[in-house]
Amino acid sequence: MSTIGNSVSSAPTSSADRARTNGRARMALQVVGELLFTVGVLFLFFVAYQFLGKPAEVAHAQERLDAGLEQAWQAPSASSAEPVTRPHRVHQGEPFVRLAVPGLDKRWAVVEGVSQAALRNGPGHYPGTAMPGKLGNFAVAGHRSSGVFLDLDRVSNGDVVAVETRDAWFTYRVYQRKIVQPDELGVIKPNPDRPGARPTRAVLTLTTCEPKWSSARRLIIHAELADVRTKH
Repeated sequence: MSTIGNSVSSAPTSSADRARTNGRARMALQVVGELLFTVGVLFLFFVAYQFLGKPAEVAHAQERLDAGLEQAWQAPSASSAEPVTRPHRVHQGEPFVRLAVPGLDKRWAVVEGVSQAALRNGPGHYPGTAMPGKLGNFAVAGHRSSGVFLDLDRVSNGDVVAVETRDAWFTYRVYQRKIVQPDELGVIKPNPDRPGARPTRAVLTLTTCEPKWSSARRLIIHAELADVRTKH
């Protein structure tokens, strides 16, 4: 009798346990589903911002920077000692040259500095590196984002990169592409081909993150000065 009585009394408990377990499982699945949905929505917003919002934001900021640059160029020059190779004196975050990559159909106003604030709306010049056309390395950084250097990997050896100052156009021709670690600072030294050695030519270096949407490494583009044309 005791055996039969125990079997009968345990059935409801087992069913209740199963019901509670199933309820918790359904709740867990619901929570996971809601989290996945939220992540999916956030990802879609991220993609939309990167391909629609960010380019529009950069374009608007570039219009403002370009207008400021043009206004500065129209102002009387403080010094004419080296009108071709010396842009007007600039401060952090201030635009001072234009950079064009015809192969990407892109052009930007380049500001002085490579801080997060300076690079928010376009490329920035590494302080302390050479000026356009000067012996040494004119080094420029840009985020790997839409509207800036997203497609820099499409630049190939032989392609042209142009820099415009108040008085001249400097045409550089790409001779090397490479991927390096983030702490490899030799790429922006005066002689990037032989860091530590004296510079022997005028070069331009573009740096950005590699791969896209990551800062694990750096994509480096080196170009050598091929032509200088004055505006006046």
